[in-house]
Amino acid sequence: MPDSMIKIWPDEAIEAMNLASLALLERAGVKVESPAARELFLAAGCTVSAADRVLVPRAVVHDAVAACPASYSLAARDPEKSLVLDAEPGAWVVE
Repeated sequence: MPDSMIKIWPDEAIEAMNLASLALLERAGVKVESPAARELFLAAGCTVSAADRVLVPRAVVHDAVAACPASYSLAARDPEKSLVLDAEPGAWVVE
Protein backbone atom coordinates (compact mmCIF):
# COMPACT_ATOMS: atom_id res chain seq x y z
CA MET A 1 0.00 0.00 0.00
CA PRO A 2 1.44 3.40 -0.95
CA ASP A 3 2.42 5.67 1.95
CA SER A 4 -0.17 8.23 0.86
CA MET A 5 -3.04 5.75 1.35
CA ILE A 6 -5.06 5.95 4.56
CA LYS A 7 -5.96 2.61 6.06
CA ILE A 8 -9.34 2.99 7.79
CA TRP A 9 -9.89 -0.61 8.93
CA PRO A 10 -7.30 -3.13 10.11
CA ASP A 11 -7.13 -6.36 8.12
CA GLU A 12 -8.62 -8.31 11.06
CA ALA A 13 -11.71 -6.07 11.12
CA ILE A 14 -12.23 -6.44 7.37
CA GLU A 15 -11.95 -10.23 7.66
CA ALA A 16 -14.43 -10.25 10.56
CA MET A 17 -16.93 -8.18 8.53
CA ASN A 18 -16.49 -10.50 5.55
CA LEU A 19 -17.10 -13.62 7.67
CA ALA A 20 -20.13 -12.04 9.39
CA SER A 21 -21.60 -11.12 5.99
CA LEU A 22 -21.14 -14.65 4.67
CA ALA A 23 -22.75 -16.11 7.81
CA LEU A 24 -25.70 -13.73 7.49
CA LEU A 25 -26.29 -14.72 3.86
CA GLU A 26 -26.12 -18.41 4.82
CA ARG A 27 -28.41 -18.22 7.88
CA ALA A 28 -30.86 -15.36 7.27
CA GLY A 29 -30.64 -15.15 3.50
CA VAL A 30 -32.22 -12.49 1.34
CA LYS A 31 -35.74 -11.78 0.19
CA VAL A 32 -35.94 -12.31 -3.57
CA GLU A 33 -39.26 -11.26 -5.08
CA SER A 34 -38.40 -11.76 -8.73
CA PRO A 35 -39.19 -15.31 -9.88
CA ALA A 36 -36.49 -15.09 -12.55
CA ALA A 37 -33.87 -13.94 -10.03
CA ARG A 38 -34.95 -16.64 -7.56
CA GLU A 39 -34.45 -19.29 -10.26
CA LEU A 40 -30.94 -17.96 -10.94
CA PHE A 41 -30.09 -18.18 -7.23
CA LEU A 42 -31.44 -21.73 -7.04
CA ALA A 43 -29.56 -22.78 -10.16
CA ALA A 44 -26.36 -21.42 -8.59
CA GLY A 45 -26.78 -23.65 -5.51
CA CYS A 46 -28.87 -21.57 -3.13
CA THR A 47 -31.87 -22.91 -1.20
CA VAL A 48 -35.12 -21.43 0.11
CA SER A 49 -35.72 -21.24 3.86
CA ALA A 50 -38.96 -21.98 5.69
CA ALA A 51 -39.42 -18.18 5.88
CA ASP A 52 -39.31 -18.04 2.04
CA ARG A 53 -35.91 -16.33 1.95
CA VAL A 54 -33.08 -17.40 -0.36
CA LEU A 55 -30.14 -18.80 1.63
CA VAL A 56 -26.81 -18.15 -0.07
CA PRO A 57 -23.95 -20.54 0.76
CA ARG A 58 -20.49 -18.98 0.99
CA ALA A 59 -19.32 -21.09 -1.97
CA VAL A 60 -21.94 -19.38 -4.16
CA VAL A 61 -20.69 -15.96 -3.01
CA HIS A 62 -17.06 -16.93 -3.70
CA ASP A 63 -17.97 -18.25 -7.17
CA ALA A 64 -19.88 -15.06 -7.99
CA VAL A 65 -17.01 -12.82 -6.88
CA ALA A 66 -14.51 -14.93 -8.83
CA ALA A 67 -16.64 -14.51 -11.97
CA CYS A 68 -16.46 -10.70 -11.79
CA PRO A 69 -14.08 -9.00 -14.21
CA ALA A 70 -10.86 -7.56 -12.76
CA SER A 71 -11.74 -4.17 -14.22
CA TYR A 72 -14.43 -2.48 -16.27
CA SER A 73 -15.17 0.89 -17.84
CA LEU A 74 -17.88 3.35 -17.01
CA ALA A 75 -18.58 4.78 -20.44
CA ALA A 76 -19.25 8.49 -20.55
CA ARG A 77 -20.98 10.29 -23.40
CA ASP A 78 -17.64 11.98 -23.99
CA PRO A 79 -15.20 9.05 -24.41
CA GLU A 80 -12.38 11.14 -22.91
CA LYS A 81 -14.31 11.18 -19.63
CA SER A 82 -14.86 7.42 -19.47
CA LEU A 83 -13.49 5.86 -16.30
CA VAL A 84 -11.79 2.50 -15.84
CA LEU A 85 -12.57 0.93 -12.46
CA ASP A 86 -10.46 -1.78 -10.88
CA ALA A 87 -9.44 -3.07 -7.47
CA GLU A 88 -6.08 -1.33 -7.41
CA PRO A 89 -5.82 1.64 -5.05
CA GLY A 90 -5.44 4.94 -6.79
CA ALA A 91 -5.80 8.64 -6.37
CA TRP A 92 -9.20 10.30 -6.57
CA VAL A 93 -9.43 13.56 -8.41
CA VAL A 94 -12.18 15.88 -7.22
CA GLU A 95 -12.83 18.90 -9.37
